[in-house]
Amino acid sequence: MTYNIASSVDPEKIMIVCGEASGDLHGAALVREIRNKLPKAEVFGIGGNLMRREGFMAFFKSEDLSVMGITDVIANYGVIKEAKELVEFAIISEMPDLLVLIDYPGFNLRLAEFAKKHGVKVLYYISPKIWAWNIKRIAKIKKFVDHLALILPFEKQIYESFGVSSTFVGNPILDRNVRKRHNRSFEEIKKSPVIGLLPGSRPGEVKRHLKILLESALLCSGEFDAPKFILSFACESEKEFFFSMVAKYQDMIDLTVETESVDNIFEKVDFLVAASGTVTLEAAVANIPMIIIYRVSSFTYYLARLFVKTKHIGLASIIAGREVIPELIQYQVRPTKIRDHILYYLNDEEIYNNMIEDLKMVEKSLGTRGVSSRVSEIIMDMIK
Repeated sequence: MTYNIASSVDPEKIMIVCGEASGDLHGAALVREIRNKLPKAEVFGIGGNLMRREGFMAFFKSEDLSVMGITDVIANYGVIKEAKELVEFAIISEMPDLLVLIDYPGFNLRLAEFAKKHGVKVLYYISPKIWAWNIKRIAKIKKFVDHLALILPFEKQIYESFGVSSTFVGNPILDRNVRKRHNRSFEEIKKSPVIGLLPGSRPGEVKRHLKILLESALLCSGEFDAPKFILSFACESEKEFFFSMVAKYQDMIDLTVETESVDNIFEKVDFLVAASGTVTLEAAVANIPMIIIYRVSSFTYYLARLFVKTKHIGLASIIAGREVIPELIQYQVRPTKIRDHILYYLNDEEIYNNMIEDLKMVEKSLGTRGVSSRVSEIIMDMIK
């Protein structure tokens, strides 16, 4: 008697939890690699629109979890609690071969603890930033996470010093073929710059940054012969607020709204004003001079001052170990301040080019292409 062994083997079950829009792109690339290597695998959990396009079975949308700061978390507590309960139920009922966590540490570390208690292996991809704040999390990570896939070059040494199993896989931005800044002569730039405005992808970020960016553009419009502005729209839940605000400025400045990938902005602009986040590292890889802005609630800002240990919030500067990109934080985020920084860089060719060279150095330190493939290989090893 013969048996069809292949047909008797259950398909692999891989649960992924990606709680933020910023991780959706990297999650989608990972799902695609898993599908290539394990075409029959069940890949499910919490993910965004891009992950769902790759065949990811999402029982909760990451767009609904995208919050930032203590006050935003409190306001969305009910939604966060619902998502956590759904994941816990899925862990118990499905018993996945592996739980893959992408960023979102406050939420995901609790899930790691729950998964380990129920005998499910845990891989953390885009690990908690313990080097920035809350070093005490290392104890939980060591206890509840089986392996870390690290994306920043300096993280390996930190986690090794605590005896945590990890691999530096490179930065997933490198797999994206990020479109580079277009090359124009500095004389052209100085006369008619194209400036990108990125208010952020979270609702709170859009509400706090959008008007200030538009006011900054209005101030800059009188400083150059023919400036143009491209504004990124990346928060569907604030669509009405976003476009009603844009309508107030549309006739006063040369403004275009980009509703697709931010890459479409990268290849068109000479300078960026961007809310802090992964997008600033993407822009660094695109070699676009920029400034970083960020505002949160007063309470969140107060807590951050107490606990955040890094001198900078921009990843490019953290990687370089010095300020590569200027940062305007909280009450410094004012239209006049933003305008002054734009003028500083767009009126001096040497200063402008020096930042480009700094960004190229940061890009070189991020590793090599094939990041998602390397993470999928770790997944294969862990579920064997």
